[in-house]
Amino acid sequence: MSVSKQSTWVRHQTEDGLQWSPVSSGGTEITCAGSEPTQEAMQAFGPVAYDYLNVLPPASPTRVVGLAKNRESKDQLPIVFLMTPSSIIGSGEKIRIPGDRGPTWSEVELAFVVSKTAKDVPKTDAEEYIRGYTVANDVTTENINERDWHLVRGKALDTYCPTGPHLVTGVDTDGLRMTTRVNGELRQETSTSPRKLGDAAALAHVTSLMTLEPGDLVVTGTPSSPLDSTIEPGDTTTVEIENIGSLSNTVEEM
Repeated sequence: MSVSKQSTWVRHQTEDGLQWSPVSSGGTEITCAGSEPTQEAMQAFGPVAYDYLNVLPPASPTRVVGLAKNRESKDQLPIVFLMTPSSIIGSGEKIRIPGDRGPTWSEVELAFVVSKTAKDVPKTDAEEYIRGYTVANDVTTENINERDWHLVRGKALDTYCPTGPHLVTGVDTDGLRMTTRVNGELRQETSTSPRKLGDAAALAHVTSLMTLEPGDLVVTGTPSSPLDSTIEPGDTTTVEIENIGSLSNTVEEM
């Protein structure tokens, strides 16, 4: 896949509505904003400290599509499941898990945001339908009595899909290191390489099943077992992907 110059963008709320701004390597000031994460959409203004921004997740989806068991070691195609828009929260917000839950864990996953209406997209055209990439934490509660194979009570709860903090464009997503830490302790370490379906193949597969709209999010699966990444109320979980970013959230009981 051809890759243009890498850029990092932040989505934030202003008096003029939702805006995108480019983030420099220092990440201390914002000096322009626009309606889309493109240089062409930007309008310059006086510098604003990044710490004063009302930073939002880099997607506001009508649907969140997840892939489970997206690993080269699996014989079959990944399981496709849906999460709710209310599962999306940003970095620094609280993950709220039920008090009567089973074991719950964090899963570091690469996600991409859809740029335009997509249906039956061939792999060769996927790049023009992907706005950019971000980090997702696919919080998961153990399957309840082996009944919820649609995964709603395990994956689609409010706050169960922290996403962000940035959108990165023009990045090569092959072979990126991925980690999950709980209270600073390394619990999961893998890379994007062992995914059975890469980004283009994932988009082609999902859009063969359903239409995706601009702003929708595809969470492409964790390439190694996350079962050591269990979380409890009071914990802080941090998921990080090389060249994409780091996402941290604390956990509380619902």
